[in-house]
Amino acid sequence: MFDAQAGAVDEADFRALYDAASPPLHAYLLHVCRRPDVADDLLQETYCRYLMRRRPVMDASQTRSWLFRIATNLLHDRGRSRIDAFVPEFPSEALRPTSKPASTSAPPCASSNHASASCYGSPTSKV
Repeated sequence: MFDAQAGAVDEADFRALYDAASPPLHAYLLHVCRRPDVADDLLQETYCRYLMRRRPVMDASQTRSWLFRIATNLLHDRGRSRIDAFVPEFPSEALRPTSKPASTSAPPCASSNHASASCYGSPTSKV
């Protein structure tokens, strides 16, 4: 069940870790993604990655921090994959040129005879 390189995990130790870290970890995931089904999936994936990676010797606090880091990375990965998967679909009519050409006339301030005039008023005007 466990990868030999990751190191075997005693079932009782894992159960204690899971019981202590899962409620706050699940609450964090649920708070961020706001979907219970997604939070459940991410929690499961967090523990799978924890078990499959080579783990250095850590105390309970460091292990909990590492679990939260794994979960945060999974959230970021999920966000990136959702952004990459989003491709807006435009109706084909939106891509065709319109029958009326766009106006090519310059804005009113561009035809001003005053070199110091701008669209925002003259340099001496008070706002």
